[in-house]
Amino acid sequence: MGPLVDAGGTVYNFVLDRPPHVIMAGSWPCVTLGHGITEPGAAHAFYGTQRCVDALRALPGWASGLVDVAETLWDADGHATGYVSATVVAAQ
Repeated sequence: MGPLVDAGGTVYNFVLDRPPHVIMAGSWPCVTLGHGITEPGAAHAFYGTQRCVDALRALPGWASGLVDVAETLWDADGHATGYVSATVVAAQ
C-alpha cells in the first residue's frame, strides 16, 4: 500500500522520530519516510534515508509538523534527490 490519499487527491506521508518506523493504514503496515529499513520491498535510496528527512526539514512548515511539498526533485538518472516546497512555488 502506498501513501494515504484523501478524496481530494492529497497524499499524506509521515516521518517518525524513533523506531519502529511503521504506521498502520487500516490493516496495512506502511513504512514512513526516512525509515532506514534495508530489506527488499521497503528499502529506498532516498525515501528510506535520513537524506529524505533532511530535505523535508529544510522546507517551511517542518517546525510546526506540516510540510507541503509541491514537487520532488530528480537527478539525471531518475532518482529522487529532494523536494520543492508548495509555499515557495505559491510565492513565485
